Amino acid sequence: MLQDLVRRSGRQFEIARLAGISPCHLSHILNGHRQPSVGVLNRLLDAVCASAAERAAVLGSFAGPAPTCRHEVRAVDDGARGAA
Repeated sequence: MLQDLVRRSGRQFEIARLAGISPCHLSHILNGHRQPSVGVLNRLLDAVCASAAERAAVLGSFAGPAPTCRHEVRAVDDGARGAA
């Protein structure tokens, strides 16, 4: 999705400059060789004038899966155990 937005703008060098990153860094992001920070993603989305829907799609695609909780749920012992 981000690649499409940058291509649509037709000015990769200018997009990189506006986002405050090098054209090489942008190329690595677009090719999947680097994972951008949320700040860099937001600056790139600003530079390509992404809509709210496009912004949400791009940010979601870089977010990855939600973490899962690995804590065990244990029953609460109310003191009844051991009572005669």
